Amino acid sequence: MITTNFNPSVLTTQRNLNIATNSLNTALERMSTGYKVNCAADDAAGMFVASNLNANIRGLKQAQKNAQDGISLLNTAEGSLSNMTNILNRLRDLAVQGANGVYEESSREAIQKETEALKAQLLQLHKSTAFNGKNVFTGESIQPDHVANAGVATISTLSGGVNSTLSANISTASVSALSNDTVPAGYTAIYTVADLDNIRNNVDADGNIVGNYILMNDLDLSGINWDPIGTGGAGGVNKYFKGVFDGNGHTIKNLTINRPDEDAIGLFGYIGNGAEIKNLGLTDVVITGGAVVGGIAAYNVGSTGNTLITNCFVTGKVEGTGQIVGNDVVGGLCGYVSQNSTISNSYVDTDVLGGYTVGGLVGGIILGATISNCYASGSVSGNVQVGAIAGFSTSGIVENCFWLEDTPGSTDGIGNDQGTSNNNSGLTSDEMQDSDNFTDAGWDENIWDFSTGKPTLKPVPQPPSTDISENIIRLQIGANSTDSSAIFIDTGFSLGAMDFDYMSEDGCAAAIDEIDSILERINTKRAEIGATINRINSILDSQTTTTQNYTAAKSTIMDADIANESADFVKNQILQQTSSALLAQSQNLHASIVLSLIG
Repeated sequence: MITTNFNPSVLTTQRNLNIATNSLNTALERMSTGYKVNCAADDAAGMFVASNLNANIRGLKQAQKNAQDGISLLNTAEGSLSNMTNILNRLRDLAVQGANGVYEESSREAIQKETEALKAQLLQLHKSTAFNGKNVFTGESIQPDHVANAGVATISTLSGGVNSTLSANISTASVSALSNDTVPAGYTAIYTVADLDNIRNNVDADGNIVGNYILMNDLDLSGINWDPIGTGGAGGVNKYFKGVFDGNGHTIKNLTINRPDEDAIGLFGYIGNGAEIKNLGLTDVVITGGAVVGGIAAYNVGSTGNTLITNCFVTGKVEGTGQIVGNDVVGGLCGYVSQNSTISNSYVDTDVLGGYTVGGLVGGIILGATISNCYASGSVSGNVQVGAIAGFSTSGIVENCFWLEDTPGSTDGIGNDQGTSNNNSGLTSDEMQDSDNFTDAGWDENIWDFSTGKPTLKPVPQPPSTDISENIIRLQIGANSTDSSAIFIDTGFSLGAMDFDYMSEDGCAAAIDEIDSILERINTKRAEIGATINRINSILDSQTTTTQNYTAAKSTIMDADIANESADFVKNQILQQTSSALLAQSQNLHASIVLSLIG
């Protein structure tokens, strides 16, 4: 059939010409851009995956720059700490020199003048070491000081740092204020074992230990036969600890006390009348005492003011050797808990042994003292009054507490219960790992971590997330917003009061101990910084590998194979030219046939 309105050969040739032209244009686009996916229509799923990969690649590249900046900051800090160490070593040399009794007053004045100058330079380094305008050790912004203050000494920097001149008052009052930068107001920082031991020396007129203390490092008491803080009045001093001790989420490990013939044995002997122990962990304790023995404290008494132990835990072994009925009381956390005392949100994983009254958590509780939201695991062993929580309770309150009933001696929560007990239960090992048993009793999930098997206390203070303190620097070392994509660097530390008195032999001798304490803090901080630099370098290596793998995956999806595209280009170019020629011939051939039929 021959028609004038329909020419199938022309239409077929035209369709193939369009296909060849479109394919030719696609090949040209891919070769010119280098991508085989240039719009979502090319590969919708591939475009989605590649876009996510691209976001991660860009984020990782920026994170690598962030990590490099972090290393630069830490190198700045470490260099400044090295200079501080040199200054402190010179101060120590002067202290050793001044402790010698061969110097008269004018010589000591010369030593004291050099000491004051070195102290001023030490403070200047602490206050002016900066990276990008931010003080590394205090978190403050460094701004030029254009105002000359009366009575203030001007100290020129040798390093030509952010500010060429800074002002620092080198009076005793100003030194104290400048150095109190990482410790809460009103608290004394505990950095070393020596600092911890010195607590016992801060007594009031009645001989009781006072003051507020905060633990700034984990401490190891290995090799020390610890003498409890607060002896209950021996010698008229150290009667009770009546201050505040904040463990700050740190732990004291390897507390060892071997005093089987002595009473009131624990980290603290007697605490009471407003004392507060909080946020403290004791791990791997080995304690042996006579009568009244506990891990945190032996006696917890609040006769004239509420005494509190909260957010604390103890692991290890606690033993009392006394055999006197009614007097020998042993507990994993506390021995004897009396009126107006409260223990809350604490636990023990200890083996507790005693001759008469033994409790996994506390030995005995009386006179309205309260224990709540606590648990005990570990074996308990005694002769008369034995309980997994307490050996006895006389007019005491024990509520919302649990114990692991699978261990020896843990049949009863309270051995001799003459108090108020409410919602206390023994749990099997499996039940200990079921958070519902605890949350149903009102335990706070902001305080307790139920994801670790038996409940544990969450870190105090909480790990920083979006609320960053002045001395904690967030390094974004990942491409995402999760905490695993960031590390937090605590560069803050305190120099302490540095109230050195080199005008006497005793003052110089005391300065040696204080300088050693500062050196230990700085060396600890330098070690932390060095470890963090190594960690960041490891992160950089990992990021490089990850970026390479992500880029390869993106390339597989997005990049054009130029060899294939050039072959397609040539093929489609030939097809386009061939189709064009055939289209012309088809039109002419059909026209000539039609005209010959009518002519």
